[in-house]
Amino acid sequence: MIGDNISIKAVNVELTEERRMYVMRNILPLLRLLSSPKQPQADVILRSIRRPLSGTTYCLMLRVQVDGQTYYAVAMSHYFERAVREARDELRKSMSRSYTPDTKTLEHLRTKAHEKFFVELFAH
Repeated sequence: MIGDNISIKAVNVELTEERRMYVMRNILPLLRLLSSPKQPQADVILRSIRRPLSGTTYCLMLRVQVDGQTYYAVAMSHYFERAVREARDELRKSMSRSYTPDTKTLEHLRTKAHEKFFVELFAH
């Protein structure tokens, strides 16, 4: 089953069953679009960043691997649901055959996602 191949990790935030199900409901439909004999493997890291002046920001980092292809998405928002939706939309764009990320986009993702956790997600 595709849902078994999604690993979700939370940093500085409680991963409740509602949050887990929300991520699954938004990511699973995209994984089903990938036509491959192998099941895709998805890694999700949800991180909460608390700042004194701006409050809590949620950062969602996502990596999907299938048949030697790797797709990435990173999103940040003050709202958990919005961060998930933005990551889903970014993943959809990166899965498109016409989308090719350039070095500026990758550098932006790296600085946006805080270097330490970016490396933790993508270095395997």
